[in-house]
Amino acid sequence: SPDGAHVYATGRDDDGIAAFSLEPALTSSLSLGTVSGARDATVDVPVNLDSQGEVNSIGFSISFDPTQLTYNSIANGADAPGDWFYVLNDSDIANGNLGVIAGRGAGNLIDSGDLELLTLSFTAADDASVAAAD
Repeated sequence: SPDGAHVYATGRDDDGIAAFSLEPALTSSLSLGTVSGARDATVDVPVNLDSQGEVNSIGFSISFDPTQLTYNSIANGADAPGDWFYVLNDSDIANGNLGVIAGRGAGNLIDSGDLELLTLSFTAADDASVAAAD
């Protein structure tokens, strides 16, 4: 809904009419860690969740310049739960597009905290551009 709230079906009343409840929007946020690396070297990029303990799964897409970086792999991060799984969509990796969904088993929420859930590994090109970031 436009006000940031989510509507969930909670069952039916005695007349068979669906009952709904309104809950506030989630407040967890997903980010990629800031990293640097040398030309022709591996760069591991952490995927972090600032979790408020209310989500079960995450999904995201990233785009990168494939002339500057080569995608190597994805792995569970240091704080990934034991039942954590991920699915990778690398069908457009040649153009620098990567999609990921990851989550826990049904009914299991991700703990609260600033968590490193995944790590994306890239290799910087041997002629990669040097850039500064603020």
